[in-house]
Amino acid sequence: MIRLPRRRRRSRRLAEVFEALSDELRLGILTKLRDEELSFAELMRKLGLDRREDSRLSYHLRKLQRSGLVEFDTRIGKYRLSKLGAEVAKWLEWLEGSGGRESERAIANFSEERVEYVDVRSYVRGLMRELRVPARDAREVVDEVCAAFDGVEGLIDAQDVEEVVRAALIRIGLREHARLLGRVGLPISTLGGAVARHGDALGAAAEIGVRVIRCYVMRELLSEELVRMHLSGEVTIAGMEHLPFAPHAVTVLPPAELPKSVSGLVGQLRLALERGARAPHVTALLTSALASISGAAASRDKLRRALWALCKLDVSEVSSSSLTLVADCLPSVDANVDLDRYVEVIINIIRIFAEMRRRGGERGMVLELRFRGFKELSPYVSALHRALMRHAPVTLLRAEGDEVAHCGVLISRGHKRVSLSVAINLPLMLLNSGLDVNLLYEKARVVGSCLRETLSNPKLSRLGGGSVAVSLHGLDGCVLGLTGQHVHEGRGGLSRAKRLAQEVLKAVREPLSDEVELVASLGSLDYAIYRKPCLRPDAYHRVAREVLRCVNATSALPYHVLMPLDVRARVEGALQRELAGGGLLNVHVSEPFPSLDSFSRMVELVASRGVASFTVTQDYTVCEICGSEVNDLVARCPRCSFHLTAASHYGRVLGYYERLDRLPEMGREEYYSRRKLSVIA
Repeated sequence: MIRLPRRRRRSRRLAEVFEALSDELRLGILTKLRDEELSFAELMRKLGLDRREDSRLSYHLRKLQRSGLVEFDTRIGKYRLSKLGAEVAKWLEWLEGSGGRESERAIANFSEERVEYVDVRSYVRGLMRELRVPARDAREVVDEVCAAFDGVEGLIDAQDVEEVVRAALIRIGLREHARLLGRVGLPISTLGGAVARHGDALGAAAEIGVRVIRCYVMRELLSEELVRMHLSGEVTIAGMEHLPFAPHAVTVLPPAELPKSVSGLVGQLRLALERGARAPHVTALLTSALASISGAAASRDKLRRALWALCKLDVSEVSSSSLTLVADCLPSVDANVDLDRYVEVIINIIRIFAEMRRRGGERGMVLELRFRGFKELSPYVSALHRALMRHAPVTLLRAEGDEVAHCGVLISRGHKRVSLSVAINLPLMLLNSGLDVNLLYEKARVVGSCLRETLSNPKLSRLGGGSVAVSLHGLDGCVLGLTGQHVHEGRGGLSRAKRLAQEVLKAVREPLSDEVELVASLGSLDYAIYRKPCLRPDAYHRVAREVLRCVNATSALPYHVLMPLDVRARVEGALQRELAGGGLLNVHVSEPFPSLDSFSRMVELVASRGVASFTVTQDYTVCEICGSEVNDLVARCPRCSFHLTAASHYGRVLGYYERLDRLPEMGREEYYSRRKLSVIA
């Protein structure tokens, strides 16, 4: 091995060092490693490189390692400066401070708490690259900004430079690029006044933080119509924050796509559930498959195994939130089916769903029996009585045509897909409107404008091809706020509620095009309606909280108001017919569960009053310690005396039972305030 003379080795080493310093990216790496050790990913992020440039960074790191300026610690997986690299970094720092060009300025970035020593032209060019401004426009902006700061001495605020850049971008018509440089903040005089008033930084920070967030909401999150209404004093910022706008999708599998065999049906439904990111709620009609089962005299065990295969799907492995299986109480007239055998199959399915509840496999699944009159329900009353007494997820739907009720709540017709659901909390909207009905309608019109913008967004093209459901929550609370009486009290309450609902729907419909199919409903499939009021004075906070606590997610009348079942069913039925929409009437019963005769009269009474969708619910409690089960919601286990909370209580809001600790806080308060209903009018 030939050893070079010491002088030549030193010259070669210096040549390697200077060669390493001759590239801008390698200089940047040395600068970043000057204060801390960094991994490869952290270097990529700090240098502003994207994934396509990882090979470029690897090359320059190897170059620095060969020159002896950078070392790699395999123990922690990070790069650091060698002793030689640290000395070179100090020399570079001295060189930047003493030998820089006269055009360099100290530009302070207070947001990121750092100072850059760079000329204004290079700084603005960097901004142009970051914003992806076209080259010709970028040159014009750079020249204009440099002229503005020509002759400025001392420390320059980066925000001042960016404001001049924004003005230049707006002048040449690049408003979208200018928006990316926008800042949300308050004048320094306002901040100084807040600090002076509070006398401490924490109190001032709380006030300033709320004001900044409001500014951000107005500038970035709200539509122009809402901003105009707020700035003109027509509505408060609270009113805008509490216009619930909750999109989701529901799909209905048409009968033509459903196989006429149990195994084929299960495979089709499993596929639909796994694709639930597109439609989180899946509904399917079982009638055609059930007709083939009855014709072939298939065993009850085969049917049980098929339904259990769906129920045992792990909810963490599928995207769908619920599966509703709709079965007609009677087969279609043109079907060649033995009626007695068909009824036997339906009864078997009801029993299977009762067994599923006992073994904990019912969450998210609902069996929906569709009928035209109570006479069609008669063969199933005994089986329904036993199943509902065992807390089975079964609902009843009175339908004149091809309607289905998703989770027993949201009704759609003609196997139409529900693409979007908007929940409107009428009492809270009325409070934020200052009890002004005209302003309430204006807010509903703004909701329609937001709907129009959402449906026109190309990113949400998956929502096309279906109907839009508008759910009106708290109709009784809205009438109570205007008249001082519930819908069922006094004269004219029901007609006023109908008129109010129609006017709100008309206002929502007004901004939409004729191609949008609007479906009205008294219920929805999410709990977005349970929203807390935002920060307001205590008196308003208490009133709004009380109003929210009385609003349920599935029907017009509040459940905490005790009234005869006959009156409740009559009012709910009339409102559902007026809106031609959905809702779920939960007939809550206490322990003991009604006898078969009382249950039959209860179902006949509700069905005769025109209620579209209803069920009978008895809450229950399962002890977390001993596993014992008791009907009704109890605070202490009768077996082991363990104190029980919402994690042990089960109730039905949608078509299936759910543990009450899964509800939002306001939803739990509403559910616990519900009164048990009696069949006696």
